[in-house]
Amino acid sequence: MFDEDKRYKIVICDDDETFVDLLSEEIEQDFVQRKIVCLIEKYSDSRKLLDNIGAETQLYFLDIDMPEINGMEIANKILAMNPHSEIIFVSNHEEMVFESFRYKPLRFIRKEKMNQELQEAISAFLDKKEKESRILEITTREGKCCIAVDDIIFLESRQHYLKICCENESYELRGRISDYETMLEKYGFVRVNIGFIINCKYIKILKTKKIILCNGMEINIGSNRHDKVRHAYMEYVREKNKWKL
Repeated sequence: MFDEDKRYKIVICDDDETFVDLLSEEIEQDFVQRKIVCLIEKYSDSRKLLDNIGAETQLYFLDIDMPEINGMEIANKILAMNPHSEIIFVSNHEEMVFESFRYKPLRFIRKEKMNQELQEAISAFLDKKEKESRILEITTREGKCCIAVDDIIFLESRQHYLKICCENESYELRGRISDYETMLEKYGFVRVNIGFIINCKYIKILKTKKIILCNGMEINIGSNRHDKVRHAYMEYVREKNKWKL
């Protein structure tokens, strides 16, 4: 039985119609094996795709080398309209992988290695979506609310209270920071000192004695915690970038 709660819209764009059909078939078979519903739209004309970019599309497979408008230009326009869409480049030009990084693609699949690389790319997409859907239920003074774990920047201990800082909002609740340390560790969080747990996703710079977050905030690292913080951050970076090695 298929998981109807998971339904993904996928777009493929490549000027080689035969390859579009082949890739579509491979993707559909992979999702069927996982018992997940996917809806696939196919384009061999990049201009037509640009006329049909929609917020409901979660994943794009784009050939880089196409006439009229190439895959990188399309990716730029897609992300400008919907920054939450995921891009996977598919190309015969392996040397373009480094140039593609500026568009922050989820993966870069070499056409000649498609059979080996496609399944891992789909797994990476589904893993990311699962992480984004993880919810932390908390009780504040205003009542119960749910927070996407992936949106949490840090937790700060304030005597008998906790501050949970997210990208667009902060929450205050009663609790101990130690109650969340182990629970969040498996999601890429690390306790950097007695009062802070940080989401490694939001670390901009890691220094010997402090970290700088993407929002510019600086937090000191506890004297006995630097090795653990560095290890956690390197594990996060390694997992995020393993396909680029």
